[in-house]
Amino acid sequence: MPQRRPGAVVIPAIVVPTIGRSTDHEQMRRALSTLPEATTVTTTPRAVPGERALGFQAAKLALEGEDFVIGQNYIIPHQRIIRSKNNARIYYTAADLEETTESLIQNKQLQPALGYVRDGKVVLTDGGKRLQASAMAGIYTLEVKIIPEPETEAEEYEQSRLINLHRSAQSGIDDAFKWKELLDRGVYRTQEELATRLGVKPPQVSKILGITRIPERLIKTMVEHPSTSGWAMAYAISQIFETKVVQERGAEECEKIAEEIVDMATKGDLSRSQVEALIKKRMDGPKTRLQPLTNAINYGGIAGTLKVFPQRGQLDLSFTGLAPEKVTELEELIKKALSEQKAN
Repeated sequence: MPQRRPGAVVIPAIVVPTIGRSTDHEQMRRALSTLPEATTVTTTPRAVPGERALGFQAAKLALEGEDFVIGQNYIIPHQRIIRSKNNARIYYTAADLEETTESLIQNKQLQPALGYVRDGKVVLTDGGKRLQASAMAGIYTLEVKIIPEPETEAEEYEQSRLINLHRSAQSGIDDAFKWKELLDRGVYRTQEELATRLGVKPPQVSKILGITRIPERLIKTMVEHPSTSGWAMAYAISQIFETKVVQERGAEECEKIAEEIVDMATKGDLSRSQVEALIKKRMDGPKTRLQPLTNAINYGGIAGTLKVFPQRGQLDLSFTGLAPEKVTELEELIKKALSEQKAN
């Protein structure tokens, strides 16, 4: 970790960097596409009634090359801000973003975001929704309180998650996809380590991670509705996508069933037990088994079968009774045919 003087860090002059957009919402893409490239910031802090009660201090305008003091609030242009990849939040509902956007327009920013300085950027650990909403409102600065850089990525994520849990903003769906990402990146080596650090029971971690089986298209629908955004409801729906179920019914049919369940749950504001009953009824009902395209083939004088399941993306080649040398010969023929196809 880079050394820094006690109480201060330095942000060097920056020449019109581009802002990395969030892919959570199309609205954010459109808003950020209009971001001006001027490096001169004319926004000045404005006193808001009740600021002191919220713990605000006087915010300074961020100047290029100036020492940024830890604990001080600054008005920072979007071009100098990036979201932490360890932020606990992933999904924001359209309603939440619209509400925050309107609040920023009417009342300005009532609470500072939190961020630390690294490589000339302010890394935002809290305030991602305010960043998106301010861009949508046409306000290209954000008030940020500078905090010490976390010692580890795990610590950074845990701080972010704790803040969101206190606000009741953190959802089980956010946890599921963020935990999978953190495990894939090696921030936590095992599910057991993650469970211990977060104070969550290991079986619950396993269930929450199961939510990631749900296709992204359905997840985006589910997070927009309180009835389907909780982890218990999402886990119930995720069981439609268990490996053995998908193998039996096919991914297309499983997604169709899940889409119907989500639609009924959101329109009818169904409880978890009602959704579980619906899922059981659909899964226990008549099954539409996928019939393979079957071809009889012959090799080395032995009859075999080639089964193709187009919807599953599956192909099975089966022989019984081939002489050992014919098995080796057939294996080499298949390898040769596939390698030639790859070369082409």
